[in-house]
Amino acid sequence: MFLIHLFAKRTFTSFKSLFNCNLLCILLLPALLQAQIPKGSIFTKSLEEAKKNPGKVAELDLSGQNLTSFPMEILEMKNLVFLSLSFNPIQEIPAEIGELKKLFKLGLVGCQLKSLPSSIGKLSELNFLHLEKNNLDSLPESIGNLGKLKQLSLTENQLTKLPETIGQLDQLEWLFLGANQLSYLPESIGQLSVLEVLLASRNQLEELPESIGNLKKLVQFGCAENKLKKLPNSFGGLRALQKLRLHDNLTLSDLPASMANLRKLESLQIWNCAFTKFPTSICQLPKLKVLYANKNQISILPNEIKGLQSLENLNLSGNPLEKNLNEGLYELQNLKSLMLAGSGFTNEEVAVIRQKMPKCAIWQ
Repeated sequence: MFLIHLFAKRTFTSFKSLFNCNLLCILLLPALLQAQIPKGSIFTKSLEEAKKNPGKVAELDLSGQNLTSFPMEILEMKNLVFLSLSFNPIQEIPAEIGELKKLFKLGLVGCQLKSLPSSIGKLSELNFLHLEKNNLDSLPESIGNLGKLKQLSLTENQLTKLPETIGQLDQLEWLFLGANQLSYLPESIGQLSVLEVLLASRNQLEELPESIGNLKKLVQFGCAENKLKKLPNSFGGLRALQKLRLHDNLTLSDLPASMANLRKLESLQIWNCAFTKFPTSICQLPKLKVLYANKNQISILPNEIKGLQSLENLNLSGNPLEKNLNEGLYELQNLKSLMLAGSGFTNEEVAVIRQKMPKCAIWQ
């Protein structure tokens, strides 16, 4: 059990900013147990040590050892379960990697990879594939053959598209696509029926596929810093969604009426977009606690805003708001923080707002 905890800790170090590491270890212990590591297995950071008894090596961590090429001796380690070659200037992975049939986790973060061999699809036991910070501009179609894959991280590459076969990853729970050059997501992405986290910020996305509404288990979606003009009507199908980041889409000016169906949404970030009207489709969301709508062109707050009875933090800074705020705002009994900086309110006008909302901190 100690070894499993250690593996889990290593696996998720790069995601501490998203979730608590210990919590992740607990949640994913059942998956890690499936790795079935036999007694007497070797766990090492030394290639020389691993070469002495290759058949017993279960984990090999060669991260940051200035390797310039893939050590071909690794291919003799047929019982290898965990392999990390991260942060080495390796430009190519040999096709023979497909022979490592027991691989459960593969870490290739921060290498110099421009492509992956199609044989990667032969790693039928692979649950975790980390490819962040490379130079990948495409993925092989065979990626869809990784039927047990739970996490796929492609952050900070040069991807311009994803293969349609990505929809075949029916066990995928986390998909990280941030900081690439994606102009669209394939329709097949809607087939990822157990996907919980989808991060696609800092791309070139102008629209999202209608199929995205089929992601019934999606809890967190990040699509900030793209070129979105609108969201599909199917977006309301994301009934499990709790966190949504859409900020810095400079042409996004409205949200679909179906947004009213996101009954579990707790946090919404739509700052620095092109909203001229406060989106009324979100005004009946019963669990929304955090709303950042700053740096838009909103002038009037609708009376419907009073429906946001769980709202605790509201940021409206940098909007040209009319000074007579809608009375509906003052009915938000749980509001703890209201940010109005850069919206042109005088000290006297803010003092009036404070009188009407004595329990709320007003930031001018």
